[in-house]
Amino acid sequence: MVSNFNMGHTQLVKEKIKKSVPEIDEIKFVSIHDFKIADYEDYDIIISTEERKEKDKRIVVIPNILNETGISTLRAHLDNMNSIMIENATPFSPECFILFSPEFIFTDLEVKTKEECLKIMSQAMEEKHVVTEDFYDSVMDRESKTTTTIGNGVSLPHGSPTAVNESKVGIAILKNPIMWDNEQVQVVFLLAFRLSTRDEISRIQMFYKEYVTLIDSEEKLEKLKSMKSNIELYKYLIQ
Repeated sequence: MVSNFNMGHTQLVKEKIKKSVPEIDEIKFVSIHDFKIADYEDYDIIISTEERKEKDKRIVVIPNILNETGISTLRAHLDNMNSIMIENATPFSPECFILFSPEFIFTDLEVKTKEECLKIMSQAMEEKHVVTEDFYDSVMDRESKTTTTIGNGVSLPHGSPTAVNESKVGIAILKNPIMWDNEQVQVVFLLAFRLSTRDEISRIQMFYKEYVTLIDSEEKLEKLKSMKSNIELYKYLIQ
C-alpha cells in the first residue's frame, strides 16, 4: 500500500484490510516518496491513497480505505482482477501441452455420424504415426461396449493403449450436433494414451484432473465452440 500514513494509521489500515478482505495474506506499506513500481513486480495489487502517474492494472486508488466505500472499492478491484485471470487462464498446465497438436484439432467439422467423426480423427493421428492402423478399430470396439458420452453434448472416446505410439488428444468441434448413442454431441475429445512410463501416467492423470474444469460449465463449452480455427483452439489450450 502506497501512502503517507503514520505508524498508528498504518496498523489500523492493516487490521481493517485483514478483517474485511482475508484473502489478502500479505500487506506491505511504502511511502509515496519511496515507492518505485519496478520494486514491486511480484505483488498482485497496489493500493494508493492518491493518483499515480504509472499505468498499471494492479493499481487502485482509494483515498480512505477505512470507510466502507474504500473497502467496497478494494473488493470490486479484486473481483475484476480475478475475473480477468480466470478468463485468461490456460486450461491445462505445461505438463499437458505435449498432448495437443493443431493437426489433431478440428473446428466446424461437418459429419453425420460418430463413425465418420472418429474415422477422420483417427486417420489424422495414423497419418502422423502417433497411432497404429488398429487404433480406429479399438475405438469402435469400445464404442460398441459402452457409451462415451459424458453429458452437456460432449463425448470422450478412446482407443487401446497398445495401438498408441505417442500419447495425444484429438479434438473435434462439430458444425452441427449429431446423435451419439442416445445423446446429441457437438464436442468430441478422442484420447490416444500410452501408459508405459511413470511420466506418461502422471501426465495423463493431470490431464483428466484439468479436463474436468475445462468442460464443467455451459459457458466454457460455448467458448470452445466459438473457436474459429484449429490454431485458435490450440492456443487457447496451451497459452
